[in-house]
Amino acid sequence: MAGLRVRCMLLAVLMLVGFWGISQAAAVPPVLVQREANRWSEAPAGVVVPIDSPTSTTFSLFIPAGFTAADAHETTLTLHFHGASWFMQQEHARRGARHPLLVANAKEGDAAYETDVMTPGVMEGVLSQTTARLAALTGAGDARIARLELSGFSAGYAGVRGVLRLPAFEPMVARVMLNDSLYVGDGPDSAPPDNRRPRRGADGIDPIVDFARKAMKGERELLMAFSSTPSFRSVGPMDCARAILAALELKPVEVEPDSMPAASVSADYQLAWMVDSGKAHFWCYRAAERPIHLAHVRNQADMWLALEGRRVSDLTPTMTIRDLSEPAQLPTTTALDLGTSGTIALFVPEGYKVPASGEVEVTLNFHGAGWFVIEEQQRRGNGGPVVALELGQGSTVYRKPFEDPAMFGRLLEAIAANLRERGAPAETRVTSVNITSISAGYGAVREIVKSDANVKLIRRIILCDSMYGGLDEALLPSGQRVVTDEYVEPWMNFAHEAILGRRTLLVLTSDISPSTYAGTHEVALAVTKALGVAVETVPLDSCPAAAAGLEYPLRARADAGYFHWWAYAGDGGKVHMTIARHQGDAWQALDQLGEW
Repeated sequence: MAGLRVRCMLLAVLMLVGFWGISQAAAVPPVLVQREANRWSEAPAGVVVPIDSPTSTTFSLFIPAGFTAADAHETTLTLHFHGASWFMQQEHARRGARHPLLVANAKEGDAAYETDVMTPGVMEGVLSQTTARLAALTGAGDARIARLELSGFSAGYAGVRGVLRLPAFEPMVARVMLNDSLYVGDGPDSAPPDNRRPRRGADGIDPIVDFARKAMKGERELLMAFSSTPSFRSVGPMDCARAILAALELKPVEVEPDSMPAASVSADYQLAWMVDSGKAHFWCYRAAERPIHLAHVRNQADMWLALEGRRVSDLTPTMTIRDLSEPAQLPTTTALDLGTSGTIALFVPEGYKVPASGEVEVTLNFHGAGWFVIEEQQRRGNGGPVVALELGQGSTVYRKPFEDPAMFGRLLEAIAANLRERGAPAETRVTSVNITSISAGYGAVREIVKSDANVKLIRRIILCDSMYGGLDEALLPSGQRVVTDEYVEPWMNFAHEAILGRRTLLVLTSDISPSTYAGTHEVALAVTKALGVAVETVPLDSCPAAAAGLEYPLRARADAGYFHWWAYAGDGGKVHMTIARHQGDAWQALDQLGEW
């Protein structure tokens, strides 16, 4: 399992190069799980506008919040066919995508999709209106859709195929994803029900075959993910895929059970066979029941992440016990005096130079030995300034100084002033902040994120078993452990920003449940529920962090955009310290995911 983890981590950090930025990292099939299609308590932030069409197909445009004039200059547009617009917008946000999404739905089924998009003037009008909306929202006079990503679920394949049949638009298509989505009539050599073969031609599988050939050369990218369930009324996705592979002279490769997370015998739907040739991917998941059909669209964000080389599950740190010892030579630091208890130590790596712009990114850590914090940041590969705040024991000593709204700004100015004293430019200032909190350190972080001005400066927060809160005392005698709103609400703004991909929040928790207050997993669950984000049970051996035999395996997770909650088993002081001692690995996971 360790070898698999290293291999997947290396794949995830390969540079994104090639045709229109298509990822050159190997795509690894995700674990397909049963996900509920729940509405979030608040829709992903952004603008939703209808796009006019003279056909029965309706188009709904979602422009994520934060999409700017610079983004609109030459943007990607994801065009998805078939599926509730609100859910597809949530999956777009869960994917962490910042570009626009256009969702198409036809009232009359698959044939209408293809007929409608191929009606002269329809695609031109839809994209023209989309461009105008992007320009109006951002003020970009040069707004332009430079590339298309097409995705289809179930009947949506017909819309995808229709776009691929249009010579004016096919060259714009960089990626195609079909999630259990290709149904074609029988060809002349088809022998239902056991040997069904789809018809060829423009209204058959040929447009997909042609696109797949380009994907095999690395010029485009194609993913067909589908189930092994048979289709009785037409040739379904699995048989269509087999026919496409035959046309490409490729053969399916059976996947051994437990040979990779997606093939885990404990997975809801086990990967059965696959073919990967260049950038053409065919992944068949085994199932005996129809619910797998909906699972494909409900895991669409994971499919996109897999294509982008961002396999979140394989980068989740494995909580192995780490023994630490204080080094003989402590790092050289400078004390910053802000009138607090304890110490605030600034570490500036040797050779660090403030950029000519004067804009500085710093990493702050609340609670924990300074030498360890610095050591973890160096292990992570951080070459910027690090500040270790050791203010004492208990969350109160961290909370009280930062109840003063101006305290955070004074801390950042003290850092900048010290850098100026070292010869940095006069305009040196801290413009970007990363935060780690261990255990009681959350007391400061929770106060800091209450301020919108502070949130604008913060890029990423990692809470290492560090999100405690209060319980409703009236309910405790009856055994009910309910986290009160005052310990949930402060996190909501930053968490919403993370879902949108504008900030990152990673919460690592244990199962510790203190007798008189809420444990980190309880507060994290309350925050996640308030966000409306689904919590997923992690099957044993479905990823390295959940490997059998681990003392503290990953047991549950919630991932939406750049919001992550990773819950580990274990309810003693040992797991608490183990999570803290893996903060370097947690930072590396975010660095490798490429998140904001």
